Amino acid sequence: MRNFRIVFTVLSLMLIVTATAWSHGTMNPSTTFTNTQWMNVQLRVVAADTSLEQVAQTVDVSLFEWGISTNVIEVQEGTIEFLVSNDGNVPHALAITGNGVNDETEVFSGGQNRTLRVQLSAGDYELWCPVPGHRDLGMEVSFRTSGETSSGGTSVAEAVDTNSSGFIDDDEILNAVRLWVGGQPAPGLNQPLSDADMKTLIQFWVIGLPVAA
Repeated sequence: MRNFRIVFTVLSLMLIVTATAWSHGTMNPSTTFTNTQWMNVQLRVVAADTSLEQVAQTVDVSLFEWGISTNVIEVQEGTIEFLVSNDGNVPHALAITGNGVNDETEVFSGGQNRTLRVQLSAGDYELWCPVPGHRDLGMEVSFRTSGETSSGGTSVAEAVDTNSSGFIDDDEILNAVRLWVGGQPAPGLNQPLSDADMKTLIQFWVIGLPVAA
């Protein structure tokens, strides 16, 4: 499945880049783009297969008698990885429910850790311990994901231009691919990159357009 996603991503971007370049008259038989710039990024995307699959927002969760604490109570919608530690003396587990999501870790002993990776849309959720009786003793906490946009006027291209050079370079387009595949927002944006965003970023990268007028 991982290899399929990587190949699909690379082929999709190749089609976008080719169509964009042709439409802007920047690709012709003597153009070196496909032999140098694109090949370089294509190879780096394939080499970064683990990064593509592992991009996620992480949330630290502590289970104890009788409560649950998290390092944050709200994150952006997308792939969330809960890093769960049992800081108590008896076995616990972590469950998450809400908006059609119903998932949980196995029950594990004190001093051990587990990871729970889920895809969450914007909305409210409950984190709780599914061990019988533990929720009633207070082991539950509310958790929220947001999909609202509040970029403060920052464009997608400006958000991806992390080195503030005014242009999208190879490293920045590669990072944008990681964010896009992982469903994560670019710094300064509060929503994941869409397919339309990626097409726009590819145009900035291929043609060398400045990210702001």
